[in-house]
Amino acid sequence: MKWVVVKRKTVCAITIALLIMAILGTNLVNQQFFPVSDRPELIVDVALPAGSSLSKTNKVVSNIESRILPLPSVVHIETHIGDGAPRFYLPYIPASPSASHATLLLVAKDLTAREELFKTIKEFANDIPASLHVQRLSLGPTADFPVQYRIIGPNVDEIINTSHEIRDILKNTHGTSDVQIDWGNRTLSESFKLDAEKVVHFGSNRIAIAQQMQAFLSGEVVGTIFNADTHRSLVVRAEDKFRHNPQLWALLPIQTQMGNVFLGQLGALEIKQVFPVIWRRNGEPCITVQSDVMPGVEALEIVEHIKPEIDNIQKHLPYGYRIEVGGDAELSQTANDAIFALLPPTVGIMLLILMLQLQKFSRVVLVLCSSFLGLIGAVLGLLVFNAPFGFVALLGLIALAGMIMRNTILLVDQIEYNKHNGSTLNASVIDATILRARPVILTALASVFAFIPLAFNIFWGPMAIVMIGGLSVATFLTLLSLPAFYLVIFSEKKKDKAVQ
Repeated sequence: MKWVVVKRKTVCAITIALLIMAILGTNLVNQQFFPVSDRPELIVDVALPAGSSLSKTNKVVSNIESRILPLPSVVHIETHIGDGAPRFYLPYIPASPSASHATLLLVAKDLTAREELFKTIKEFANDIPASLHVQRLSLGPTADFPVQYRIIGPNVDEIINTSHEIRDILKNTHGTSDVQIDWGNRTLSESFKLDAEKVVHFGSNRIAIAQQMQAFLSGEVVGTIFNADTHRSLVVRAEDKFRHNPQLWALLPIQTQMGNVFLGQLGALEIKQVFPVIWRRNGEPCITVQSDVMPGVEALEIVEHIKPEIDNIQKHLPYGYRIEVGGDAELSQTANDAIFALLPPTVGIMLLILMLQLQKFSRVVLVLCSSFLGLIGAVLGLLVFNAPFGFVALLGLIALAGMIMRNTILLVDQIEYNKHNGSTLNASVIDATILRARPVILTALASVFAFIPLAFNIFWGPMAIVMIGGLSVATFLTLLSLPAFYLVIFSEKKKDKAVQ
């Protein structure tokens, strides 16, 4: 402490340098919203082109099952065709019902077997005539794809072109996998374009013609046949050769006020490529470019890495178009906003309490600034143990700030007590630090040892590491750096440089 009193400015400079290094070191810490669960399940979503039948989906799924069942790593397999799996796990969100979609729920023997099964499915995914999305369960809320970008605008062609640019960026980014667009690929669409003048001439309308075509192609129930205890619906429709060959639709008879006419007399058949599903968000066309991430890569890292390129695309978009970040980045921002929304009132209450306790603004500022000392040890701990900074780690960092300020208040209060009892400034600082060192260190050690078991937990581990590293370093700096800052700030008023 005598050395600290003499070298007070040097100690302050070293502390500030360490804090700057910690702030810069945050760029090296992996960002994560919530970690992957340690449960042995895998979810495999199978997506065929929109409009595929249940029988075709079932055929593709049977092929996948035949490849998975012989694997020794699989304990249980459950298949849901046309629907998502039940919500057996709270963060899991089942897929929407669709005949072209299926979900396979796989249970592996253990975590090692789960990762082997994950790699095996990825290897044969390209041989399946469908899009496979393999995902592990998460310990918190998560999107289907951790990396998502929504392109929204009035013109479909414009947002499609923009989505292709973002898709190419993601494909060329290290750590991404299964990059895709949620609208899928274009498919052939058959539509009949009516000639309005001819329709009016024959005394018909679009609704009547559409109803008759629906009856010809899909069938119409015209009655019921009863047989003992059972009954069957009687459906009338066109012959197979008409229903399965669009070129013959022109020969379908349409009843009008002027009698029956051929459909070809009322318009022409158009065949073109269209997107089978067009998603909208708040009434506007919205296309989502989404990507999975490779093991060991965090979604937030990829979003941060390609941010300059996405911003560049955003700048050149026409008026009325925008790009929104979705996936884990959006969920993380939403959760953080919920926390930071309450910070202003809580900080205000805390300032009021500190002012009542310390009776001086300069001392309040000193106590508040001491809370940043925890960042040094927190960043060091995360880097040493290669732990990600996520939602729970943020909670730990906020709690850590309160614990550090508590120790600072005890030390500052003791210094003020010594000064009021006639001690010189230097003597007050030295005596107060020595007197408060034991309780401060003991409470810090108790907290550190209490957090050690949590450090090995997959969910609470990052928070425990932040608390252990931050509290350990901050306690040390509180007993050395804080007295130095106190002496620098308040030495002008009391010029006693004696060291007692």
